[in-house]
Amino acid sequence: GSDSQEAMSIHFSLDELTSSEYAARQGLDNSPNAEILANINLLMDGLERARTVLDKPMSISSGYRSPKVNAGAGGSKNSYHMRGLAADFTCPGMTPKDVCRALEAAKQVIQYDKIILEYGRWTHIQFPDVDEEPRMQSFTIMSKETGYEQGIR
Repeated sequence: GSDSQEAMSIHFSLDELTSSEYAARQGLDNSPNAEILANINLLMDGLERARTVLDKPMSISSGYRSPKVNAGAGGSKNSYHMRGLAADFTCPGMTPKDVCRALEAAKQVIQYDKIILEYGRWTHIQFPDVDEEPRMQSFTIMSKETGYEQGIR
């Protein structure tokens, strides 16, 4: 594709931020359009800053999700995954809680919208769109029943 269509980053590929096991199993198209690609570039910039702070590789489990893929994955109706502005990941050698704490401590550098410690198993990070201010919020969800709690717990 043309240069404007390519999402590029040193440590992250478009493929890893758009691949979905669920989409593959269900035969769903999870290709981003031009607007989503622009957002994925913002996501990659944010992930690069996060990786610099963590100083470790990040294993992405979920990035962009089309609305159908997001619904199938049980994502929120307003999920930033559908906008190409969120990723779920783990960091080998660090607990997800330690990852969240390190990201919170570096919020001046990272300028995230939200970080969420999800079920103690992975970190969700999302970034603002170009015309949005980063809200710098952090939450923990341990179960669907208890829902989201303020802060990293």
